[in-house]
Amino acid sequence: MIFIKRENEIYVYLGVSKRGLEEQGGNLSKNLTNKENALKELFEETFATIYTNDIDETKSVIVNKQFQLYPILIEIQDFNFFKEQLNKNKSIIRMLKGYNCFKEMTSYEIIPLKQVFGTTFYMNEQKQKIPIHRRTQASFLELMAQQIITQNFEVNLPIRIAEIQKVKNIPKLKRYDELRDLIIYEIK
Repeated sequence: MIFIKRENEIYVYLGVSKRGLEEQGGNLSKNLTNKENALKELFEETFATIYTNDIDETKSVIVNKQFQLYPILIEIQDFNFFKEQLNKNKSIIRMLKGYNCFKEMTSYEIIPLKQVFGTTFYMNEQKQKIPIHRRTQASFLELMAQQIITQNFEVNLPIRIAEIQKVKNIPKLKRYDELRDLIIYEIK
């Protein structure tokens, strides 16, 4: 689950799928550890916009006794530019054939944490009522039980910086010519 610190508020990045708003994750892929799967899902479900090769396993929590969730708190210098690039990457990925791994999420929402915590749906700017997936609701509660989310909607994780990276340095993207226009943020 991606938390974003912006000014004095914590936001959460949630993907929009046919099941509603949900955090990055899913069923464990064959031949991948939980950590490797979390890194893969982070990359794919942000439309190839956020990449890291390291995630803190000590902060992971088990949700519903079967899903392992890896929370991360990032800071982005120019938030509006980040959203522009996310939308641009989403458009590029949607046009490509053969990248089915990017097709599960249809869109995304970046929402203040206090607006989605403890609710079952979110009303977006277009006045669409989007349900919050039950696993995501349970994830919020488990993160609060583990004191990663506080009563004041702060997140007790170290802040990591997301910096723009060239596509050719990302090992998952082998067909560079098709993806050269992507802007990727690598979490340091």
